[in-house]
Amino acid sequence: MFFGRMYNNIYVNNNGLITFSQPLPEAHPYPFPTYGTEDFIAPLWTELDDIGLGRYSYQEYTSGSVLTRATQDINQYFPHMGFSASWVFVATW
Repeated sequence: MFFGRMYNNIYVNNNGLITFSQPLPEAHPYPFPTYGTEDFIAPLWTELDDIGLGRYSYQEYTSGSVLTRATQDINQYFPHMGFSASWVFVATW
């Protein structure tokens, strides 16, 4: 669930975007707004010149200390939400 929309896929793209509906293979960042109704997260939106040597990885967590830490961190800054993490996705470029 991302801002009220349900997605079944997540894509880590080489341009630093995380998308939900489709991969976006372009390596160049574009000015906002860029993809219309395409939802995305831009944690590292840049022009990565990996020349085929770059490495992009991800890890999903559904239990353990990462969920505990995510729950604690969110509740520290938003104490009235009663947040409890059930899934954490970590992407690395």
